[in-house]
Amino acid sequence: MKELIYSFLPSQFEDPALFWIELAGVTYPFATYHVERPHAAVFCLEHVDAGRGVIEVDGTRHVVQAGDTYLLPLGADHRYWSDPHAPMQKRWVNFAGAVPVQLFAAYQLAGQVVFANLDTGPALDSLLQSCADPTLSPAARGLDGSLAIHRLFFALHAFAQTHARVQQAPLATVVRGYLDNHLEEPVTIAQLAALVNLSASQLTRQFKKAYQTTPYAYLQDRRIAMAKTLLRHTSLPVAAIAARLSFADAHYFSNAFTRATGVRPGEWRRQATG
Repeated sequence: MKELIYSFLPSQFEDPALFWIELAGVTYPFATYHVERPHAAVFCLEHVDAGRGVIEVDGTRHVVQAGDTYLLPLGADHRYWSDPHAPMQKRWVNFAGAVPVQLFAAYQLAGQVVFANLDTGPALDSLLQSCADPTLSPAARGLDGSLAIHRLFFALHAFAQTHARVQQAPLATVVRGYLDNHLEEPVTIAQLAALVNLSASQLTRQFKKAYQTTPYAYLQDRRIAMAKTLLRHTSLPVAAIAARLSFADAHYFSNAFTRATGVRPGEWRRQATG
């Protein structure tokens, strides 16, 4: 068996102008595998389970191998084929509609084709299981499929962002992740520097190069953002919010909040909650 394919008509989806799947399936290894899709009317998202291949998007060539995910955009010229000495096995889906077009733009995926070593296989398996279910209504099929594609696009975006940052400044990325997860705890620059085995000055330089701000300023910004959430959505007193976010005291918190927003915390809460 060369391929397992699920095929659909637009009428099998509730609103195909928003989202529909044209084809989905599994391609098993065969040496002569070759696809050409000029001015593609669909997106094509695939995970290479085994083997190697070559992808061309509007004439730009990429090499893919086992473990890679690739995304071919709607409207581009698609050409791809297997290495005859190590043909690809892969899971894939072709889809279209206004929803994926908007997600593609929102997640800034233009120009990104190959996501090396990103395992989207389990997510595609779940989507293929949905495609195999003949009992789904057009509405349910569209909902399941569009949610699956949203998750996949989110995974591509997150992978691309993280990979780019790690490539640029792996230690700064570690520190930023630590700060994001410790907003409610006292944190010192010495503690952060020890976390990544740098001096305080080395850490500050690397962090500022990666994120255009210092670790301290980043932490303050994230704490102010969290304070806004707590002011808007809880009845916690200002002093309790200050203590929760490890500000020295309510007065210090109020001054920091006012510098960042232009108004004092109590006034911000009144404006935000009407």
